Amino acid sequence: MKVTILSTSDIHGHFTSENYKNPGETLSAGLSRAASVIEEERSRALNPVIYIDNGDLTQGSPLAKLYSDHDAPRKLMKGINTLRPDAGTLGNHEFNFGRDYLEKSMYSASHLTVLGNVLINGKPAFGPAYMTKTFGAVKVGILGLTSPVVKQWENPDHIKGMQFIPALEAAERWIPLLKEQEKCDVVVVAYHGGFEKNPRTGEEIEGLPGENEAYALLKSDLPIDVLITGHQHKVCAEIIDGRAVLQSGIYGEAVGKIVLEFERGEDNQIQSEVISCENIMTNDYPEAKDIKEIYEEDIRNLQEYLSREVGQVSDDFVVEDVYQAQVEGHAYIDLINDIQLEAMEADISATSFFNDQVKGLPSTVTQRDLYYQYPFPAILSKVLITGRQLKELLEENATYFTADEDGGVQVAEKYTSVKDFVSFYDLYRGIDYEYDFSQPEGNRLVRLEKSNQVILDDDELELVVNSYGNYVGKHYPEYFEDKLAARKSFEMADLMSHYIQKHGPLV
Repeated sequence: MKVTILSTSDIHGHFTSENYKNPGETLSAGLSRAASVIEEERSRALNPVIYIDNGDLTQGSPLAKLYSDHDAPRKLMKGINTLRPDAGTLGNHEFNFGRDYLEKSMYSASHLTVLGNVLINGKPAFGPAYMTKTFGAVKVGILGLTSPVVKQWENPDHIKGMQFIPALEAAERWIPLLKEQEKCDVVVVAYHGGFEKNPRTGEEIEGLPGENEAYALLKSDLPIDVLITGHQHKVCAEIIDGRAVLQSGIYGEAVGKIVLEFERGEDNQIQSEVISCENIMTNDYPEAKDIKEIYEEDIRNLQEYLSREVGQVSDDFVVEDVYQAQVEGHAYIDLINDIQLEAMEADISATSFFNDQVKGLPSTVTQRDLYYQYPFPAILSKVLITGRQLKELLEENATYFTADEDGGVQVAEKYTSVKDFVSFYDLYRGIDYEYDFSQPEGNRLVRLEKSNQVILDDDELELVVNSYGNYVGKHYPEYFEDKLAARKSFEMADLMSHYIQKHGPLV
């Protein structure tokens, strides 16, 4: 007997192949294309088929934002419901819109959510940790896990009372139950996380501590037969030590397919073997008409909204070179800082480029420009700090650069090997400061003033940072939480739109 397991991951609200960034074009991905693969595989299969969605389904596109803004999770989930998944788990972005919206989305889904490492009072917070499927004499266990670094990224109000347990620790709790109590013949782990090390070589891969644990799961002694991963948006599929391991990219660009074969051994016990493990790319598949029709009218109205003009800015807001903008400062980053200052009524603001692909704003700004320049939620934190603490932050910030032989500066080698390393350097607003990068680390800050007054060690100041953009990759001191004066969640695109309309045209 054979069982086929199909999976999708990191759809990120791309339920069709609609291109919101470049209207008129289409994506070579989308849940609607993945749907055609899934239905084809089901029609071909002579044996049972299990379909699992691996999380980050409900956030990440203008359409997903539209439904969250209008509290419409039932519309959001209609597309995935047409595919009748057997199970799904939650990704880190499922928490972005708060617990109420998350739970409404779950209740609107036709499938069961399994998640074993997010707990409330020691018990799974969102339904069961696992589920089982029985096909004749064969029993399959499916355990859901997610990346526990949600607790570092998310608005605390969204995850109040929840405990995020390391994936491996949770697997060590639940998998023995699947084998010994549930008597499962195979264990499938749907893990919304990626690899912290190359599964073949053991070479370190970038990521925050604890963010990705797939390597640890794979190398553990736990009886895991299938490990479905995600979060890193990679496309890979391998059989390693007899175990199926895969990850299926982003936006539905691929559907994972694993085939297991079962037979009864001489001891009369069910034996299993991974026959194949692959990703089926969806780019050559047509869109499923039923899914496309679900969202057609909303997408048409959304595209019209995204094309609306917000206001005018000067050519200075175009970012041509992120590195140069870091060295010299830039009007676009000043704008983000000014928005944060106004939103939180603080003295000082700090922000960074979140990657080296930031393009800034064109002279005529549309809602589309704002969404794609800053698609992430803004969790703004206002922290009370002293002048001494500000100096310490600035000195740590200065380790990003080092002097080169020509009298200029270059990014320090310890940063260049890290993904999106440009996010490690903050640019500040509300103070005047100057570095001398020829000096040793810890002694590079040569000027620090506010309103033409030198900032003293015992001065009390209010600093605002974006917890999502600035906590990821960088670790601010622990006193940030102790000295927290206020924290609010915003969609940065909405803040930018309001600010430009209020203060524009910006020059």
